[in-house]
Amino acid sequence: MNAELGEKQGQKVVDEANSLGGHAILIKTDVTDWNSVQAMVKETLEQFGGIDVLVNSVGGGLARFLFIDKPREEYEDEMNLNCWSVINCAKAVAKHMIKQKHGKIINIGSVAAQSWLAGYNAAVYGGTKGAVVSLSKVLAWELGAYGINVNVVCAGLITPESRKARGEVEWLGAMVLQSFYLRHARGLRKAVPHTASGQATRCSLPSSLAVESKKGQD
Repeated sequence: MNAELGEKQGQKVVDEANSLGGHAILIKTDVTDWNSVQAMVKETLEQFGGIDVLVNSVGGGLARFLFIDKPREEYEDEMNLNCWSVINCAKAVAKHMIKQKHGKIINIGSVAAQSWLAGYNAAVYGGTKGAVVSLSKVLAWELGAYGINVNVVCAGLITPESRKARGEVEWLGAMVLQSFYLRHARGLRKAVPHTASGQATRCSLPSSLAVESKKGQD
């Protein structure tokens, strides 16, 4: 199930998944709104009968400015998009996963939460991603006893699909910085599916920590 506000791009993802032999649907959802998320989870359960994996991939940062120069309204948007989206979806899905005694929650963090260089001119964005990492650590311990794995994948810059959109991230400047970010981003193609697979059953907490959950330690 793909939950997005942008129906055109969302349907494109659904069509691609179905072309590979899957069964996917699109549910228009505002993940920053608790009621919208609850409605999305309800419809998903009705359509599929259960939820085994949640990937919280919604997020992003607005234009990069020094901390003191950026409008407060944009900070609030980043907090909603990067923090409340994860909290809403994890809370709504965790209740169901606890009942079924298994599940995997994968949150997308950022190298901006770990490096001043990656978070330069994006102080609050880096802070929101740091919050995602911290939240995931605690959820891994709280939910591990119920057979639920919680992990974080800290990605670098992910270049947009269209050439026009890629032009909007040319602020990277030096090629050495660009190659640093993109090298981390490529790992998403392997990191997320692996973390959602049965091979990662005993793996929980952020990938950089490589620590097992309570269940894994028992």
